[in-house]
Amino acid sequence: MTQTRKWQYACPRCKADIVVDPGYPAWCENCGWNTEPEPWPPPSSAIAKLYLSLGKRFGNSLLDEIVHTSELRPTPTTSDISALIIATVTHAITLAFWGAGLWLIFGVAIRYWDEGRQVLALSVPAGILCLLIGYWLTPKLGKMPKEAFTHNQLPKTFELVDRVTTALHASNVQGIIIDERWNASFTQVGIRREGILRIGLPLVTTLDSQELIALIGHEVAHGINGDPTRGLYVGSAIQSLNHWYTTLDMLAIGMVRTRSIYSATLGFLLKLLTVIPWALIQVLLNLTWRGSQRAEYLADYLGAKVGGSSAMISLLRKLHLGHVFAQTVDRVAQRWAIEQLSIFKEMKSYVSQMPARELERLRRLEIHEDAQLDRTHPPTAFRVRSIEAHEARSDNSAMVVLADLEKDAALYELSAYEPTVERFLLQDYR
Repeated sequence: MTQTRKWQYACPRCKADIVVDPGYPAWCENCGWNTEPEPWPPPSSAIAKLYLSLGKRFGNSLLDEIVHTSELRPTPTTSDISALIIATVTHAITLAFWGAGLWLIFGVAIRYWDEGRQVLALSVPAGILCLLIGYWLTPKLGKMPKEAFTHNQLPKTFELVDRVTTALHASNVQGIIIDERWNASFTQVGIRREGILRIGLPLVTTLDSQELIALIGHEVAHGINGDPTRGLYVGSAIQSLNHWYTTLDMLAIGMVRTRSIYSATLGFLLKLLTVIPWALIQVLLNLTWRGSQRAEYLADYLGAKVGGSSAMISLLRKLHLGHVFAQTVDRVAQRWAIEQLSIFKEMKSYVSQMPARELERLRRLEIHEDAQLDRTHPPTAFRVRSIEAHEARSDNSAMVVLADLEKDAALYELSAYEPTVERFLLQDYR
């Protein structure tokens, strides 16, 4: 990223003089204008609105509890038990359709086999319909994606991940997916809950050794932090209910839009039916919100424990550069015909050359209580305070210390996929 001389203009809010570093967001130290250049838009989905509402109501009390807890660990609560009961009801509905389908096809059909075709003509189709509904209601646990890399394909990267999972006593990761996002995530698929680590290559290439360990630690901690929304039983129930709601809602909208009075009436009835799964989702999310948020704090705690508190806080700061990454992609794409810049080199340059003003902007952003990486996470300010509170009670020594040569070996292995990711980003932009 080419640096030019600084320039100055007046803040549009308080009229104070602002010194702007070219290539970095303009913001005002006096009034805080534009500290977050692209603030979160109002939540569009009902679930996002619910998370935001619950966060505003209970966020401060939960943070106070987290800060004063000597050591974070998964702790079952009465809300978790209530969520298990509702999840059981949800799964029981699915099993009831499977059972009814099997009984209609085999039980009724065999019992009345000699009494004529009329019974068979009713029971068998009804049984098949129940089985189809049961299959539709069954939660889809997923399977290992084809794009996931295995140990043999990314040995150096898996070596780092395995060191972290061993230190945290977590299950080994079976697959790694490399994508174009300024983020990372962890998920589990199948009955065996095989772990998949998804890492955004643009983000990873800008991290130092301990930030990389903290990132991996935070993500794999989602497999052991007791998050009820990610668990097999409650998590699959939420997934099922959401699937029921979206499918019924889609069918209802399609039928209401037709000119047939019968279809419109059926669509209206289906729309009323969506109230049931949506109400159950609301109840489940209310019951699991505290446990889910607590699990995020625990993931931060474990990420700080394995990579170091300062590395975990620095990682959170860099995660707020998503808008800068989007602007970089935009700038490179627009200048591609004139100057074929590299998105990865531009972002590395941006991060490595950050002036004091930009570091101060990020520091202010991380302590701003409205700043979140997404609606399901606690505010970054709360997460930093939690990490700092637990740091004060420990020696802040990282459980896994990564040598620069080890990090470079893993990044060299991952760099082979930079052209593919960059090509995808440019094509997606166009």
